Amino acid sequence: MDKYIRFVLNWPKAVLTVFIVITMVLAAGMFKLKFDTSIATFLPQQDAEYKFYNRVKEIYGDCDTFVILSISHKNLWQYETFKQINNLLEDLEEFKEYDPEIEQQRARALESLLAGASVSGPQILNHFKNDPVFQRLLYRKLEKLDAVEGGLNGRVRSKLKKATDAAAGLKSLMMIDEIISPFTVKDITGEEDMLTTIDLIETDADGKRLLPKNSEDFQAYLNKLRRNPLFEKGIYATDASGNITDLGFIIRFRDMSDSDAISREILEIVNSYKELTIIPQGQPIIYIWINNYMQQDLIKLVPLVILVTMIIFFLNFRSIRGVVLPTLTLLMTTSWVLGLMGYLGFKITTVGISIPILMIAVGSSYAIHILNQYYADYELITREGKARGLHEAMNHIAVTVTLAGLTTIISFLTLATHQLPALREWGIFSGLGIFFAVLISASVIPAGLELMPHKKEGPRFLNNKQKKYSIVDRIIHWAIVGATVHYKKVLAVVAGLIVFSIFGLLQLKVETELLHYFNKDNYIRTSAKEICDKFGGRWGFNILID
Repeated sequence: MDKYIRFVLNWPKAVLTVFIVITMVLAAGMFKLKFDTSIATFLPQQDAEYKFYNRVKEIYGDCDTFVILSISHKNLWQYETFKQINNLLEDLEEFKEYDPEIEQQRARALESLLAGASVSGPQILNHFKNDPVFQRLLYRKLEKLDAVEGGLNGRVRSKLKKATDAAAGLKSLMMIDEIISPFTVKDITGEEDMLTTIDLIETDADGKRLLPKNSEDFQAYLNKLRRNPLFEKGIYATDASGNITDLGFIIRFRDMSDSDAISREILEIVNSYKELTIIPQGQPIIYIWINNYMQQDLIKLVPLVILVTMIIFFLNFRSIRGVVLPTLTLLMTTSWVLGLMGYLGFKITTVGISIPILMIAVGSSYAIHILNQYYADYELITREGKARGLHEAMNHIAVTVTLAGLTTIISFLTLATHQLPALREWGIFSGLGIFFAVLISASVIPAGLELMPHKKEGPRFLNNKQKKYSIVDRIIHWAIVGATVHYKKVLAVVAGLIVFSIFGLLQLKVETELLHYFNKDNYIRTSAKEICDKFGGRWGFNILID
């Protein structure tokens, strides 16, 4: 350790340059980070039951991964309403059946339009008026780019092309296995000892659905719906009076590891039908909402925690270097950990989202140790000279920082053997993060102090000469008095707290319900309750009979 301290103090500029370059390289990896909110990260993947579960999915498909849409309207039994619902269904079906020839024709036509000298959103939409499904897709993408009206500049054209190409690529994967809806479901009827299937809504020669138009058509359709009791709470919901209030779509996915892209596309389609009241639910939708919350938390909480930490640094050290140097080490540590995760292809889970905050909270202690030692040895450094004094001061704290970091690193790395992937990755990268925090603090802070001027009568040094006891000092003083003079009472209180804690531990319950991550009035929970009330549930339960 002594040799490393000498190296840092002898070559401070080189050390800072190397660490800044590494930070810049690793920070770029953060843009590769993805989020994984699926429950699979909390399942023991080597467990026999989990392997059996995956084998069942290979045989029968992923019955667990589906989206439920509850669709209602104040004038539900009207042709215009049914036309809107049918358009919604057609937009979804685009991602179920893939026609490469049609997609290539669309891509060529759009590319030709975008290559023109000037083109506007209305012109593009008008060009595809005979292809309403693709026209609606273009409208959604243009609306997202805020370019439905007016001309399109080069940046918007590029983004529109990229968005439509991504949608075409998503279609080619055919992630949607089945769409169960009141418009597509079949019923069984029996006549003359023969069972036959019938469509609730018939189609013409081109496969277009013949929607009911007048009251007689709708009554006939309602009779078909009510004829089969299995349809209730399956593809339609009723109120207390028995009137049908909502139509239900169940979108089942094929077995796949990542349903994020297709689920986001479904949400985009759903949100484009503002005339309809649509409640989306299901495992993939909840994952997206959790994903969005995690990204928002990362953007909001990290700067907030950094700000609070900087305030604490200032109150403690009351100097610019006492704020800048430790804050720099925390930013570097966080960038190193997240960037490394991004480069290695690891995703941030619902547990892993705590890593940046953890690095700031735990990592700050090593920076505080080193800087506190600098100010404690301020007089020594002034007397011995900056170079020699810093070397002695850093040697005083080196063992403490190293051992403190080592015990924390080992504690986190014990989770490397955990069966659950999310906890295993959290433990490994938290341990790596603490290692980075110790290394960066022990390198960047001494190098920075070496380059900064050391005033013989610095303000922080003068404050130490006229030391005043703070509230914290008084609390510590009384704690010491209590522990040394009234140790029997202290031990009795501690023993009582231990017994109370053990009793509390026995009351703990394990909870894996994702919805309990959110407040009761959160839309995720209220929509889930509404779906459960109307359609009987939002999760699947599979039974295999062999």
